[in-house]
Amino acid sequence: MLLNQELDEVSLRTRSMESGSVRLIEKELDFVESLQLLVSEISSKLNQERLMNRLQHSTKVIKECFRVFSIEQAEEHIDEKVSKLQELLKNEQAAAQTKLQNQQKRWILILNGLIGYQVIFTVFDQIMEKLDYREGNTIS
Repeated sequence: MLLNQELDEVSLRTRSMESGSVRLIEKELDFVESLQLLVSEISSKLNQERLMNRLQHSTKVIKECFRVFSIEQAEEHIDEKVSKLQELLKNEQAAAQTKLQNQQKRWILILNGLIGYQVIFTVFDQIMEKLDYREGNTIS
């Protein structure tokens, strides 16, 4: 129940996140992956106990633990949440990359424009110097 509550809270937090929050999604993904590890450890220990202790009563208790705590379903639910968060993270990273590329294109265009204007003004100055030198007059 605690696990489901935590996963529901993660879902609510990820829905309310604004776009461009890659770090927050990474943090939520790390949290869900830690939950996944916890459930995996519990499942592993119960399975190990089931293999080591072959008494009928112990086996029944362990099977009942799996049923009551819905460990397999919890693992599936966490796997689903991890894949959704990974997909969300991938989309956010792609959007951030696209935004960065657009900004870089804009800066390259501005830089190209400035360099082009500098070349034009340099050529203009050279022409003006040659005309002033040859004719000996000032051109306005």
